[in-house]
Amino acid sequence: MKQKTLIGGAVILILVGAYLATRQHTDHTSSMTKEDHVQDGTMDHSMMVNSEEEFITMMIPHHQEAIDSAKIILAASSSSAEIILLAENILIAQEQEVTTMMDWHIRWFGSAYEPSNTYTPMMRDLSSLTGTELDKAFLEDMIPHHQGALMMAESVQPHITRDELRGFTAGIITTQSEEIKAMRELLKTL
Repeated sequence: MKQKTLIGGAVILILVGAYLATRQHTDHTSSMTKEDHVQDGTMDHSMMVNSEEEFITMMIPHHQEAIDSAKIILAASSSSAEIILLAENILIAQEQEVTTMMDWHIRWFGSAYEPSNTYTPMMRDLSSLTGTELDKAFLEDMIPHHQGALMMAESVQPHITRDELRGFTAGIITTQSEEIKAMRELLKTL
């Protein structure tokens, strides 16, 4: 009887520990769970980074893809006011962040950032779409795109040695988590 009680207690402790670990991950990402990664196709180890330099060299083209997609939304006169505002916010924030990362690449790693062929685009070509079809495709693609940025920002945490980058990644996690929530709500209206 005592042994069964001990085993039962151990099982409960393991389950509670697993639950707390899951809650900690979910709370940290605020809008992204492991299930979200699997459903949206972003549970991709290529989004994981192991150094500050790798984070910067991967995040620059990742941001550029979001910038280019936001520009398509802004050039289209058919998008809703809410989606235009979202695209403007993405464009402004991520252009500034790209400039910052390029500057850091020079200062921290001694050379200008050089684009490579290693980045795989996550978003479809939006240039031929209009109206609701464009808005929907933008949101459907930008949600997992932002989740990819969150994965990069989270995976670099143990490798960060510079406070500037720690604050920068915290900003990405906060801003893009909030944008994911907003995009999910906007998608429901289309």
